Amino acid sequence: MHFFYLDETGCSGADLNPAQDPIFVLGGLSVKDQGWVETTRRFRRVLTNYFGAPLPPDFELHAHELLSPNGSGRFEGHERVRRSQLAMDLLALLADRQHQVHYVALDKVALRDTGLGTESSTYNARIPYLQTTCAFTEINGLRT
Repeated sequence: MHFFYLDETGCSGADLNPAQDPIFVLGGLSVKDQGWVETTRRFRRVLTNYFGAPLPPDFELHAHELLSPNGSGRFEGHERVRRSQLAMDLLALLADRQHQVHYVALDKVALRDTGLGTESSTYNARIPYLQTTCAFTEINGLRT
């Protein structure tokens, strides 16, 4: 059995004319049931080491906060190089634990332009609005 964590970015509801977020990405992480406790423990340890204190009970890691130019939310004002190292440490954890990252990216404008008024017309063999899909990814030599 696997656990699958799924999240999205670039969601603007039914708006397919987005100025700020033209790509919708649905991504996830699959974790073997035998490994999720250890992964959670190590994930929390990496974050606790970064912050130098235990995580608050309501802590959630958001990539947009971690990777924004100046950091935001709990990462506001943290040096970029330090935040980037945290991201690499978390990716290394995924690679070490041999979890798989899955994602699909959709071009919203192409999706809008593909539709001809019926749901069935947007689904065809070419799927022109599909940007990319992946069952695993490699980032800086780390296979996740």
